[in-house]
Amino acid sequence: MLPEIKEIAKRRSQLGLTQIELAKQAGVDRGYIAKLERGLVNPTYKQAKKIFETLERLELERLREKKAVTAGRIHNTPIEYANDSERVYEVWQRMKRMAYSQLPVKSDKGIVGSITEKALSSKMLVMGIEELRDLRVRAMMGDPFPQVDLNAPSPVIISILQNYTAVLTTEGSRVIGIITYTDLTKLFESE
Repeated sequence: MLPEIKEIAKRRSQLGLTQIELAKQAGVDRGYIAKLERGLVNPTYKQAKKIFETLERLELERLREKKAVTAGRIHNTPIEYANDSERVYEVWQRMKRMAYSQLPVKSDKGIVGSITEKALSSKMLVMGIEELRDLRVRAMMGDPFPQVDLNAPSPVIISILQNYTAVLTTEGSRVIGIITYTDLTKLFESE
């Protein structure tokens, strides 16, 4: 899912780029960028993706220059998981005991989803407690949390946490940690 098109002008401006510079970096015409920013054209998904990928690349380059704090410095390890075959009640009790508001969900196929306090309370509105108690996690899990490389800079993580309750960190193809809103306080400690 891509950000809204109106974000292009804002992000370009934050980078201190002209429309010409962004157009050159993205391999599109300057006039096209100008029309996009004024809302005069609707880009195809492919065109919008190309421009947003360019902005992300340039933002990452800028962050590397500033030596931003990386995911590996603020993530939590090891990760506590829920199993997709567990009963919701058991997982909820574990979350309560450990003071977690969300957990990634695993199956024999790897990470397959997530379970959150918000989803649990929403389910309570439509199901009886006894029915919910026996429900399996797979029947109510949400999408898996996004994953970022261990070296992803903190602004990337903060941006993702605007839309998700957690981010998983990876090293190669291995998931090794988790970051939630609470972990952002570590940014103050790492300076």
